[in-house]
Amino acid sequence: MLRRLFSRNVAMLIGVVLAGQLLAGLLVQIWVIGPQTTRVADVTADMIHALSTTVGNLPAERRAAVIADLSDGSRLLIRPVSDPPTDGQRFPTFIEYRFMRALAARLTTQHKLDWITDTRGRLWIRLALGPDDYWVSVTPPRRRSAMTSLLAALAAAFLVATIAGLFLQRRLDRPLRRLAASVDAYDPERLSPPVATDGPAEVAAVATAFNRLTQRLARNDADRALMLGGVSHDLRTPLTRLRLSLEMIR
Repeated sequence: MLRRLFSRNVAMLIGVVLAGQLLAGLLVQIWVIGPQTTRVADVTADMIHALSTTVGNLPAERRAAVIADLSDGSRLLIRPVSDPPTDGQRFPTFIEYRFMRALAARLTTQHKLDWITDTRGRLWIRLALGPDDYWVSVTPPRRRSAMTSLLAALAAAFLVATIAGLFLQRRLDRPLRRLAASVDAYDPERLSPPVATDGPAEVAAVATAFNRLTQRLARNDADRALMLGGVSHDLRTPLTRLRLSLEMIR
């Protein structure tokens, strides 16, 4: 029974912690990440529109030089459409999907909004800058995605919940096991020491009730012994008189 109670309580604690983590992640997604993604999409759309207008108004001989100057290699990268990123693609994250949906709804001047990802965490968008199309990346490389961070947080919460559950359950098991040992060791023929009433309030209440039970049983035994002693004394006096009478008659 203790083992089943131990497993049940630990599983319940872990489930509550993980459910809280998932609920917190959902609320952060709705109230923080969603609005932030929309604002970033608005800023990015304005920047792309300004960039496309500026580059489109430049002479052809100046356009390539300006695009090369804008591509600083850290945050903004611009490649010709014939030179896409070649370091491989990865599976897009949920935030990238939301960002691209919000960006596509605002970039109405772009005839087609293709996008790809690379293994360095960048997001590349195919944009028309003047008469030509380019691959443009406005995101810096990331070492870890938001989904990876969420999974790491869930794993850490699971580990902390498991350790805390084991510690708390062991503290609860100790007085329960002591109470079970005292019940097993109870002998009505001798006076047993009272069970310790420390530990959680519920366990202490059970231990106190058991101590009251043993006291009532001890009082009942004492009352029964006293009653039997009195009865035997009352019976012994008439028997003694009868025996004396018989001896005198003899």
